[in-house]
Amino acid sequence: MIQFDVIETIDELCGLRQEWDTLFRRCPYRTPFYSLDWLRIWWEAFGPNCELRVLVMRHRGRLAGIAPLMHSTEHRGPLGIRKLGSIHNYYTPKADFLIAEQTDACLQCVLEYCMDQSKRWDMVEFSYLPEDSGHAHRLEALLASRGTPCLVRTSYESPYVRFSGGFEAYMQTRTRKFRRSLSNAKNRLRKAGEPETVVWRGNTAENLDGYLQHLFDLSLRSWKGRTGTAIGAQDILKRFYGGLAECWQAKGGLELRLLRLDGACVASILSLVEENRVYTLKTSYDTRYSRLSPGNMIFYSLLEDHLDRGTEEIDFLAVKQAYLHRWCTGYRRHFNICIFKNKNPYSRFIYHLKKDLKPLYSRAMARAGSFPRAGKSAGKEGKAE
Repeated sequence: MIQFDVIETIDELCGLRQEWDTLFRRCPYRTPFYSLDWLRIWWEAFGPNCELRVLVMRHRGRLAGIAPLMHSTEHRGPLGIRKLGSIHNYYTPKADFLIAEQTDACLQCVLEYCMDQSKRWDMVEFSYLPEDSGHAHRLEALLASRGTPCLVRTSYESPYVRFSGGFEAYMQTRTRKFRRSLSNAKNRLRKAGEPETVVWRGNTAENLDGYLQHLFDLSLRSWKGRTGTAIGAQDILKRFYGGLAECWQAKGGLELRLLRLDGACVASILSLVEENRVYTLKTSYDTRYSRLSPGNMIFYSLLEDHLDRGTEEIDFLAVKQAYLHRWCTGYRRHFNICIFKNKNPYSRFIYHLKKDLKPLYSRAMARAGSFPRAGKSAGKEGKAE
């Protein structure tokens, strides 16, 4: 039988660090985004207007699973939707439960807790659940057995590269046209000036602040700089990414890659490296140099480096996009699960809004050419700036 406690403060949660880390290592599928450090840094940046609810589940006294949840309010036009669900926002690439044993019992426990809290929510939303964990399909089966109204949809598909044999062998799997375009881009870059790739890794003693400042400044020269949504334009995002960088620097799992041309930074990738996997958390390039393909050139450097090192996987943490499709070897689906109340009129209205009206609106806008195409979903877009 599963027993659980509900933690409501980040300080209390940090007291579980040793148990959390042990559970993390026991889980068959895990990413940096399920760590206590990620949750703590995210909560410090984005959590003040939410209520923390983390389920700590035990089986025979041993920690079996953790479900990071929160109460929040989503505003959609004139609608205010009270939600209970995953701790996430646009800046969260993946969100899931950390479960090492008794998976169905733990997920059943999560559902029971959510139903006990039904007076406090209009909708339960579990977001960005990767298919690898299998939790989305198990939840769907449990909800079907209960007869609970729900929607299960693919939120986005993220490209990745998984290849053994080195970079040269990998490049032979790419199209001839793409290889030729990369060769032309390299020639254009050399003719434009003196290119240089600088890689800063978290196990070195150099000053991190200077490299982060390059990242923030470059984001202001990206297309997001024109819209005011660049990470360098918002203090909260600078604190968030700065906090992540400092934390993963201490772990030795931070990599910041800069492409320079005559000393000026033209592209960058901020990555987290754990368990022989690379997660490209933030990518930017200076739009003034678009004709030189700086984005492709820095990805070329990243893949060449890591595939020759024997890195198991490079996860791009983005949606389907043409420029990433040419690099990737596969896609990983992520799911959203929304749960509603059977007898509550407002909850049923939201259900039909999401099930029927929203898809119709999306298709109509796509036909009109003013809506994101396939691979882009609400609240989620490509990480490349």
